[in-house]
Amino acid sequence: MNEWLTRGLHAIADRVPPAAVPEDLFNQARSRHRRRTVRGGIALTGVLLVIAVSLVRPIWQQPSVFGAGGPQAGIPTEVVVPPHWCATVGQSSPGPAAAIFGGEATRDDWFEGRFAAVSATGDRYRVIDEMPYRPPGFEALLSPDGRYVAHGRAVTALTKDGKDISYLPGDVIAFSPRSDRLVFATEAELTHPNTYTTPIVGIYDLASRSTVTQVDVGSAWISPGWTAAMSADGRRLALQVRDEIWITRLEGTVGTPYLKIRVPGGRLAGPGSWLPDGRSLMVAEPASDGGWRLSERDTQTGEPVERPALPVPPAATFLRVIAWHSADSAVVLAGFSHGDVKPASDNYDVSLGPFRSSTTDQVRLVVLTRGAASARTVLETPEGVDDLDVAADLATAEAFRSPGEPTFGPPHTLYLIGGSLILAAVTIAIFVAVRAVRNRGRRKAAAASNRG
Repeated sequence: MNEWLTRGLHAIADRVPPAAVPEDLFNQARSRHRRRTVRGGIALTGVLLVIAVSLVRPIWQQPSVFGAGGPQAGIPTEVVVPPHWCATVGQSSPGPAAAIFGGEATRDDWFEGRFAAVSATGDRYRVIDEMPYRPPGFEALLSPDGRYVAHGRAVTALTKDGKDISYLPGDVIAFSPRSDRLVFATEAELTHPNTYTTPIVGIYDLASRSTVTQVDVGSAWISPGWTAAMSADGRRLALQVRDEIWITRLEGTVGTPYLKIRVPGGRLAGPGSWLPDGRSLMVAEPASDGGWRLSERDTQTGEPVERPALPVPPAATFLRVIAWHSADSAVVLAGFSHGDVKPASDNYDVSLGPFRSSTTDQVRLVVLTRGAASARTVLETPEGVDDLDVAADLATAEAFRSPGEPTFGPPHTLYLIGGSLILAAVTIAIFVAVRAVRNRGRRKAAAASNRG
């Protein structure tokens, strides 16, 4: 019976036409398998990225400006150097800044021109990446209200998307006290015999994005740094021109100096040089200890004004008056060296430069009060930071605050891109490895079944 049944089944099988199997069936199956593997890996990577973003979002999603009941705005008494992955102002706006700072600690081979900003409310740190490096307080200036950073010819808003909102006809040398105008110097030109000149100093209006007044300085060179200061009412400009301070009324489209004050070896003492009443301004002059001292000059006659002296810190490499809390109390940035102090005349030559002392290792924000025994230090920059600028409006109010927990925003764009690529590669590799191990197990099981 069994033999008969076997022959019958074979006969039936012989009459059945062979199955049509595509020649590339194996290749098609393998391609489908690869596509499913890649899709699975991409899906898993996406899920992991969503989870990661949801976890770290609270770290940087801070309000740019606090409402009623929020932290008070102020200049922190300590700043920290942000990590390499700190967000740029273009990625995440910090809001109005209390200070900008830089130095060797904020730069490296990848970010050669990087400097940092810290917000006035809270401790949100962001960075500005550019080339070349523009030292904060010299070639990069913070507006008095902390809303803008002017660096070179660009003006960057810190309260919007961190993009450049305007470009100046020349390099910035000062903000107006109201933060609505800037003073710029046209690019230096080399003339015979090897002399640099700055033909024009202009006043640029941010609202109209135009130059409203120009001052012709002829063959003079306006060096970078704190070589200009506008009076509190915005009607007069003090300008360092070689070893003179020119005072000009800003009336009409052309300004003409009405007074030139001789300051041999001295210099204008920064953007806050004008005293609150506008009747006098401060001049920094070389001191006997190798540092600087501050003297006062009448803005109508140029003659010295006799008042109790401000207690300037000894052996400062530079002095930069930022603001006045009153006629007897000034907020000043002072540079200091960790090494031997050189005479001020060796650190700075007003006719030749440099515009900042190469011996400066640290900057301190100090309050100088007439009649006090010494300066009151508010802030000292950390190691590797020797350039600093602060918001003059906060300095005027003496709004200083204790530092909080720093936040650095979303990782820098380069780190986000690199991290995403690495995460995707690792995820796909793990997924492929798991599938390979599982398929190997299936093949071993099939081989064992066939042997059985």
